[in-house]
Amino acid sequence: MGRVPLRKVTSRRFAALTLAAIAVGIIAMLMAASYAPSGTALPSTPAVVAKKLRWSYEIYLRPLPAGTRPKVGQSAAEATALKEFDRPLTSNVSAFAAVVTDKEWSKRQPNGTMRLQISNRPMWVVLLPHFSMMGYHGMTLCVFVDADTGHYRDGVTIWLR
Repeated sequence: MGRVPLRKVTSRRFAALTLAAIAVGIIAMLMAASYAPSGTALPSTPAVVAKKLRWSYEIYLRPLPAGTRPKVGQSAAEATALKEFDRPLTSNVSAFAAVVTDKEWSKRQPNGTMRLQISNRPMWVVLLPHFSMMGYHGMTLCVFVDADTGHYRDGVTIWLR
């Protein structure tokens, strides 16, 4: 077996270390950008919430079609969410209406196919800030209330910073 010249090993190592450093730098910049506050949008805006729900839970939010008004009012949806999670009605909450599809929550049908439990459904997304659960503090609880019936459908937590 012949020896590999030292110069080639050093240049390969240098190239590998350079590529690794560039990759770490790019990842650090992407992470900083995804957690950095935006100058044009507050963390509680629907776009930021939609992004977090999509990344964390495969829950997709779209705006309601133009001219569509929910049958259930915002204050009724907020009251449902607060009641569901035993929060006082005076709690600081916010809500927005959207068309929701949850790609992870499905139920097996008698014919063996899977059916999404929430698919293209008008919902109120009620945000309960400063939610604590199982030792984690400061999360935002996103509660989904059906915009047609006013019934609670689901709740998930996200981190808004």
